[in-house]
Amino acid sequence: MFELPARMTELQENIRAGHVSVHDALLAQVHRGQSLNANFPCVVEELPLGSHHDGPLAGIALAHKDIFQLNDRAPGCGVGMGRNHKGMAPATAISALQQAGASQWASLVMAPHACGATSQNAHFVRCINPTDPGAAVGGSSSGSAVAVAAGMTYAALGTDTAGSVRIPAATCGLMGLKTTHGAISNLGCAPLAPSLDSVGI
Repeated sequence: MFELPARMTELQENIRAGHVSVHDALLAQVHRGQSLNANFPCVVEELPLGSHHDGPLAGIALAHKDIFQLNDRAPGCGVGMGRNHKGMAPATAISALQQAGASQWASLVMAPHACGATSQNAHFVRCINPTDPGAAVGGSSSGSAVAVAAGMTYAALGTDTAGSVRIPAATCGLMGLKTTHGAISNLGCAPLAPSLDSVGI
């Protein structure tokens, strides 16, 4: 199987140069994510990759906080698995990534209803901090931080109302960005405080 490089930009260069196909790149990322999830459990549900679009993110398999609507799937929002919801459209942020060619291979653990400064969640196995197994993982976008820090995905979306991207990122040795409120549409994202909620990276 193709050995994935450390950086997403390197993988994109390999795809553009024809060293690896989009299909093989996606499979390699999913396989790596599945393998690492055994030690750093943060996946709520694996998702079918489906058909992909051409674009700058073609061949990139991402994973995101389970707060976003997906095609025919309502999010679990940290209290359970996602639910089949025929006809449901993906959140605007997810749709934009899809249009750029990205795929999503998994939904990720979060604090219940996006309300929690740590990863404590009675509904899921404890999130393990990849930088220190004895250290806490912040919330509420806990799984997003764990997945990136562990190398399960090159990047992950979360949401941030009062630190929900920045806190878990900091606890896992990452940079987390709360985007300017309204810069990225929250449409299709379960709300906590609509006047403050932002999609973050």
